[in-house]
Formats: sequence, C-alpha cells, structure tokens
Amino acid sequence: YEDTTINLMRAWLSRPGGRLLDFQGVRAGSRLMEAMPVPARCGPLAVAPWSPLPSDGQVFVAALPSNFRRQVRRASARLAADGVTHRINRGAMALGALDTLRELHHAQWGDGSHFLPNFDRFAAACQLGAEADEIVIHELATEQTVISTVLAFEVAGRVSLYQSARLTDPHWREAPAVLLTAIITDACDRGFTEVDFLRGEEPYKDRFATRRRELVRLLAGKGLSGRIACASAVAASGATRLAVRSVRAGRGVLARAKR
Repeated sequence: YEDTTINLMRAWLSRPGGRLLDFQGVRAGSRLMEAMPVPARCGPLAVAPWSPLPSDGQVFVAALPSNFRRQVRRASARLAADGVTHRINRGAMALGALDTLRELHHAQWGDGSHFLPNFDRFAAACQLGAEADEIVIHELATEQTVISTVLAFEVAGRVSLYQSARLTDPHWREAPAVLLTAIITDACDRGFTEVDFLRGEEPYKDRFATRRRELVRLLAGKGLSGRIACASAVAASGATRLAVRSVRAGRGVLARAKR
C-alpha cells in the first residue's frame, strides 16, 4: 500500500495553514520525500546498524566474533545457575511489562533520560502495537526480579530494538548481551529476516550488526511562518554542526600537542 500511503500523507501535509515539516531519522531513499508538499532539504543525520538474519539462530550465533561468543556462552551459564530465564511478553503481558521498563530505565538513567518525559505517549502507542501484535518485551528475570529488559517492534519481517534497561548491579553486567543474543536467535527461528538496532553508533551494536543504514533529516517550511521556522531550524542545525566540528578540531589539536 505504498502509493496509497504516500497519497494520504501528501494530502495530510498539504492541508491549509503554515507549518514546519521536520522528519528526523528517515531512511535514505525513502519515498517520504514524495509526500512533502513543498521542496525539502535533505541532509545526513546518523546511521542505524542492522544485520540480515539467517533462518537458523545458531547460524547467527556462530557468526559472532569468537571472543564475544565465548563471553556470551559463559555468561549464559552463570545466569542460568542464578535461576535467570528468558521471558517473552506479548499482547496484554507486554503492556504489563511497560511499568518494569519505566522503573529500570529511571533507575539506570534518572533525570538524564530523554525517553521518560515522553513515556506516556509511548505507552499509548504501545496499546495499539500490542493489539496488532507488533510489539514484544523480552526480559531476563528470576522469579522475583527483572534484570534486563528490551522492547522491540516486529513489523514486516524486521525486528527493531527500540528501548532497553537493566539493573546496574555489576553482578548482572553481562545480562544485556545475553538477552540480545536470545532475542536475535528467537527472531531467526521465527522467520524474521532482519534485526535493526535503529539510530545510534553505540559500540555494543558492532558486536551484532554487520551493516549500516544511512539516516537523513527532511526539513521544509509550508507557508510564510513555516518558511521562517525552516530557515531558523537550518541555521540552528548549521551552528550545531559547526560547534561539533570545532570541538573535534580542538581535541585533535590537544592530542597532537600532547604527542
């Protein structure tokens, strides 16, 4: 239904009134550009690591770096000895597990979290996702305590890993790697063809992902007020990029000076 979707979005975005259209994290080459009612700026934003999946989960595990594979195997054995099991929550169970995700996320990140201020809106969207069987929450837990949790979207043959949280006790530090391995193995065995780690270049993703998808930002202004807002957004974005380049250049100068 791509053509129908584009036409509906174009009609929605073209309705009367001035507005700023700012889409961040769009896959490069996306047809969303066709829905824009006015010409849009398209600039690089970030990358999203991902990997194609084989039909056998053990084949995926066998392809992981050997040192990391041994680390996961030993950690899995230790967790099993502690009574830790992998739980998969769908539907109403997934909605019930949202509270645990919120609690662990707050305990891990506190007021520095960019996710928690929008949690209520996120939970409302999860209600619809659960009805469509498109969200799942994986947990590593003992009978009484959730140690690590990951919420994923399962749509169109792709598992997208969206949010995670864990206990910060060093005893459980290897639990996230064990849980991610279990999630991806499960996805392979259930016929999914891709795991997507979404936007961000966190080092742990390199252990699992073999490819990267370029993400862009589409920015356009409709009407006079929209064009003014767009110009301001472009200027602010340019200032941010300049600041980042300046910081990187300064670090390089300091590093050379130290050498």
